[in-house]
Amino acid sequence: MPPITQIFKTVHGSRLYGTAVPSSDYDFKGVHLPSGRGLLLCRPEDHFAKNTGDAHKPNAPGDIDFESFSLNKFLSLVNTGDMSATEMLFAPTPELSTDEWAHIIGNRDRLIHKNVRGFVGYCRRQASLYGASGDRINEAKAVQTFLSSLENAKKLGHYETRIAEFLKSNPFEHIKLEPVLQKDRTSINHLSVCDRKLPFTISILNCKIIVESIVADYGNRARAAAQNDGVDWKSMMHAVRVANQAIELLTHSHITFPRPEAAELIAIRNGNRNIVDIGQTLDASLLDIENLIKASPLPTGIDQAFFEDVLVEFHSAQIDRDMKPEPDQQFSPA
Repeated sequence: MPPITQIFKTVHGSRLYGTAVPSSDYDFKGVHLPSGRGLLLCRPEDHFAKNTGDAHKPNAPGDIDFESFSLNKFLSLVNTGDMSATEMLFAPTPELSTDEWAHIIGNRDRLIHKNVRGFVGYCRRQASLYGASGDRINEAKAVQTFLSSLENAKKLGHYETRIAEFLKSNPFEHIKLEPVLQKDRTSINHLSVCDRKLPFTISILNCKIIVESIVADYGNRARAAAQNDGVDWKSMMHAVRVANQAIELLTHSHITFPRPEAAELIAIRNGNRNIVDIGQTLDASLLDIENLIKASPLPTGIDQAFFEDVLVEFHSAQIDRDMKPEPDQQFSPA
């Protein structure tokens, strides 16, 4: 690989969050400037990863993972609300921090925004597994009852007016109408039932089958949750952490590392908490996040002018460093 310039490197993962256990490996994240040649040829080295462990086996204690992104890739990830990239902006004690990185951190307020979809998406997936199952079951059962009065052979869209009236008369949280854009750029309405989308183009019979499976699935989850059975505690720990980070970011424009609630996070990872309580906490946090997004004065994305100015300045300097010929290679006319 042509020479790149590493401008930032930090510990990441459990050792950044303060949740490391004896079996934890070491994760590092970094940001680099691609080689001048790669930039000029429009083939920048946007990403590389190194691992000391066996690529075909899970990491063992002490194994080291290092992943680095080009500056352009990193800032693009920050702009989309990527969790890991945003966390890197708040690493308190980086292993490597150059003048270029100091300039970025000095302007961190121009990179912080309220588009935390990367945070929320992860939390929502976990909450959908274990959070407030009773609410979801009751709402899914209400849809089941509604569908029972409709003709099996008709399409769901045939009852669009009745569906709208049904939703208007019931203050559902997990049932709603959603238009979904298709490949041909047209939009088709879907009835979203606990995050499962039913297109208006399918039959009522198929809708009944799907909703019946949703109700059965939540019943199974509720029974398993009551016994803390089959829970991915590590994922639940991360979901709680990520929700807390999103709330802190939206409230204080900052994320604290190590996490102040690290001891509680470790207790969750060890399965020492009730999964129903954790699921309900996640549901409440997601509502808080939605309200904070609406009220936040933060912009919806990073400062594009700053983004572009930084790339022009740092990439120009990188090209000058890498591509400047040696004295004996200077061109001289004949």
